[in-house]
Amino acid sequence: MSEGTRITRTVDTDLDVDELWSLVADGEGWASWMVDEADVEVVPGAAGTVVDDGVARTVRIDELDEHRLTFTWWPATRPELVSAVELVVLPAVGGSQLQVTETALSASAVRPIAWDVRLMLLVAQALAVYV
Repeated sequence: MSEGTRITRTVDTDLDVDELWSLVADGEGWASWMVDEADVEVVPGAAGTVVDDGVARTVRIDELDEHRLTFTWWPATRPELVSAVELVVLPAVGGSQLQVTETALSASAVRPIAWDVRLMLLVAQALAVYV
């Protein structure tokens, strides 16, 4: 994939790095903060599906390192709208931070407001689970 439209978002949480990572690295758990529905195993090379804002998307897990996950996803009926997502969990003062970067070949593949909402849901989920 050539370099295209890129957005980056970050969110700070009170969770320690491992607690936040457990929310990021669990494909089924994505439904609690990132997508409406998820059927994907977070292991390199795995493929699955998610429903994101009512749209079925195909997901391919590309890389999984310590506190870093990359995947590629696209609407099932619009593979030309493919984008690559990188999720990185970092230590932060008083907790941890999630950095999200999505890079797409076409501007219509990336919806910045969607990540803003997803990250708000992540913080709410973290509070519900770990408080």
